[in-house]
Amino acid sequence: MNTSSTLPALQKSMDVAFDNYFDLSDLLRDDFNALLDTESESQHYRRNYIRVSASLIEGWAHCIREICVAGAECDDPNITKKDIEFLRKERSHGADKRIKCTLRIAFKLFELQPAPNFGGPEWPRARNFFSKRD
Repeated sequence: MNTSSTLPALQKSMDVAFDNYFDLSDLLRDDFNALLDTESESQHYRRNYIRVSASLIEGWAHCIREICVAGAECDDPNITKKDIEFLRKERSHGADKRIKCTLRIAFKLFELQPAPNFGGPEWPRARNFFSKRD
């Protein structure tokens, strides 16, 4: 792909993806804050807390995936065909795999450091969180 001739289109795609990220973040954060304003010890509140938290995390992951889709259009050599295939078929995976793969791709695409560590104790706890929600 000749990125110099398609740069305005790529920039527009990236702008749209970031705008979606910010808009969704605001909406989901408002939902989360509204829930916190009604905090209680009830089982109903705890179930809603898990649902709203999971929605917030999944919403962010989805938006980051959209940013990666736009960024992958630049033919980045760090992004493999397997990564691009995942980005296209993201919905065919469970929440934990979508989040994990999306973060790995984003860190490669944007050369972020340190890379996410899914081998520590935090990741199994996160997976358990999504299991509880489901």
